[in-house]
Amino acid sequence: MILVVMLTYVIPNYMEMFDGYDFEMPALTLAIMHMGDFVKNHAILLVAIIVAIVIGIKSWKKTESGQEFFFGTRERSKIRYLRI
Repeated sequence: MILVVMLTYVIPNYMEMFDGYDFEMPALTLAIMHMGDFVKNHAILLVAIIVAIVIGIKSWKKTESGQEFFFGTRERSKIRYLRI
């Protein structure tokens, strides 16, 4: 969340201060500015992709291969752990 705020609000406002000067920005700075523009212009798509990934992982965890991947074995995932 902090990264999104930094990319979409803080860095673009900070970069406006340097627009009047006649020098070239470093490549890393320009890359970060372009990432901010991408996040602003494709926010709905990025949220949809994140939701799809979360739903996909949760669905996969319910399968036998997903339980083996996340928990090592099927039986181990059925054990209830005490949370203190």
